Amino acid sequence: MLHECTATIKALGLDIVPIASIARLVDRCDRETLNLLFTSREIDHCQSASNPHQYYAVCFAAKEAVGKPADTAPKATPTAKPSGIL
Repeated sequence: MLHECTATIKALGLDIVPIASIARLVDRCDRETLNLLFTSREIDHCQSASNPHQYYAVCFAAKEAVGKPADTAPKATPTAKPSGIL
């Protein structure tokens, strides 16, 4: 069944993130640091996956693709809370 969508798409983004780059980031950061970029739910989901680095890369790329056009891409600042995609 199709549902009517009333949202207007104003911009669309596409982002590709090398898994190796995200793997290095995830491997050297503790959970508190990862919480600057990912929500707790996203971290739990990625960590429970069979290939966590791949899931982190997909999650980060999705956030970037959605956030860049809306100017809400992940920012690792002490006061910023990560927006979630899960």
